[in-house]
Amino acid sequence: KANTQHRACLPTLRIAGRPVCRKAGTNTLATIKTAKMNKLYVVLFLSFFTIGNLNAQFGYSVLNKEQSSEAFIPLKFHTVNDSTGTGYGFPNPTDLKSIVISKEKPTGENIKDWTVLKVKYAEFYNERLLNKLQKILEKRNISDSLKSDAYLKSKLPLVDTLKIHYLRKMKGNLGNGLKLLVYENSQVRLFQGIPSNHYVTPKLIFFQTKEYPAYDSDTYFLNYHNHKAFKRSAKRVFKECPELLGRIQKGDYFSNDSNTQKLLADDYKSTCISKK
Repeated sequence: KANTQHRACLPTLRIAGRPVCRKAGTNTLATIKTAKMNKLYVVLFLSFFTIGNLNAQFGYSVLNKEQSSEAFIPLKFHTVNDSTGTGYGFPNPTDLKSIVISKEKPTGENIKDWTVLKVKYAEFYNERLLNKLQKILEKRNISDSLKSDAYLKSKLPLVDTLKIHYLRKMKGNLGNGLKLLVYENSQVRLFQGIPSNHYVTPKLIFFQTKEYPAYDSDTYFLNYHNHKAFKRSAKRVFKECPELLGRIQKGDYFSNDSNTQKLLADDYKSTCISKK
């Protein structure tokens, strides 16, 4: 459901069996298309760090000695010892604490001269994303306006930088580790898990407020596995904000998509922070 207290919705539609609520005066098909495109960008971007591009032995606790040069993209990092630097690499898929890095840009098909580095924060810059997007869109039934260079370049800044943070104050009996920053406003950060050979948590969104840097902030999770689990986890996260929690208990915000998660973060800012 949408937040009916603040947003009047037209009769609900169902797309692929799921309810879709829209504001009056909006173009439903355009809204759905935009949401699908944004999801495509994020999924495509994460794919650079999964099985298709890495010689990682998932299911084991080690990486192969030779890694595909294609997987190494430009990055900058900040270590737990507060040193900084740049290089080429990717998040380590065999643990939740480090990155795989080469100081120099790899040449040739594979690379052996790489190392593992524990980091507090890292940014990865994807210089090949636009070409990848164009190739995928050519294979999909998407309008020419969405395939255009101008449209893609206007959307590219949303996902051409991958920002990961080491979260070390995890609540709810979850292990600490690197998480992908998916949204932030002036008061809130939202993260999701990075695929690894230990486990993947696509149904969890990690929530922080901004009193402290990400490394030093308490981190809570919202469980989108089912509606009951979502409400239960929300009680822990928003126990000091009864107004927002009341909306959640009525059914609002339960949708594991980026637009709904942003809405929740923004409503937390306006409802819970501004009234303190």
